[in-house]
Amino acid sequence: METVLVDINDQIGYDKICAHLGIEAVTYELLQRHNLLIEGNCDKKYLTNLFNYFELPCPNIESLNGADNAAKYLEFYDSYYRNNITQYKPKVKVILDNDPKGREIYNKIKAVTYRHIDVSVQLLQNHNNSGNTEIEKNNTNNEIEDFMYPEVMVYLINSLLEKKNMTKLNTSTVCRKIHTASFSAKGILELCEYEKNTLNPDTGADISFVSSGNQTNRVKEGLAGMFNLRANKKLLSLLNECDAKYPYVRQALSELSVFQ
Repeated sequence: METVLVDINDQIGYDKICAHLGIEAVTYELLQRHNLLIEGNCDKKYLTNLFNYFELPCPNIESLNGADNAAKYLEFYDSYYRNNITQYKPKVKVILDNDPKGREIYNKIKAVTYRHIDVSVQLLQNHNNSGNTEIEKNNTNNEIEDFMYPEVMVYLINSLLEKKNMTKLNTSTVCRKIHTASFSAKGILELCEYEKNTLNPDTGADISFVSSGNQTNRVKEGLAGMFNLRANKKLLSLLNECDAKYPYVRQALSELSVFQ
C-alpha cells in the first residue's frame, strides 16, 4: 500500500482524483488540461486499456466519431475557449488513422492556426512504426488495429470466430504475413479478412472486418470490447510477450501521454 498526497486545488490533481474514484469532475470545461482527440470509440477502448496496462498517465480521450468531424470539433473548441477564464490553455493532440481520409484531414488541420487551444496532429503508425510517414505518395492503410499487437488482434478475432463456430486463424501465419510489405501497407484487418474467408469458404461472408457498413463497425466495436484486461490471463500474457517484441508501442504511448 502507498499513500500519495494530491493537491485537489490544482486542476491536474483534481482530474486525477476524479479519474481514480470513477466520478465525473464537477466542471463546466469541455476540455481538460491534456486531451487526445481520436477517430472513434474503438481507438478510445484500446488506448485507455494500454495506458492503464503500462501505468502511464491517461489524458482525457474524446472520440470524434469519424475523422471528418475533426476540423469542426477543433473550430468549436477554439471558439469556446476564446474567452478562456481557466488557469490553463487546453492542449489537444489529434490522432488520425494513417489512411487516405486521415491524411486528408491531417493536411487540413495543419493548415489552420488555432489561437485559444494548443493543437498538434499526427498519423497513427503500426506496432512496428514501419508505415509510410510521408503524406504524399502514401498508400498505407493503418488503423488503431494496426497499432495494436498482431498477436493480440488475432486472439480477439479468434475469440469472435469461435463464438460463430468458424475455423480460427493461424496466429503464426498472420503474424508472419503482416510483416511483409504488401500486407503491412493494407493493414491487419484486410489480411485477417482474407485468411478468415479462405478458412471458412461457406460462412466467411457472415462477418466482415473491412467493409464500410454498420455491420463491420459493430464487429470492430465488439473486438475492442473484448480487449478487457481484467482477470484475462491470456491477454496479459500476450501483452507481456509483445511488449518485448514490439517496443515501439510502449514508446509511442509514452510520447502520447506527455504534453509539453
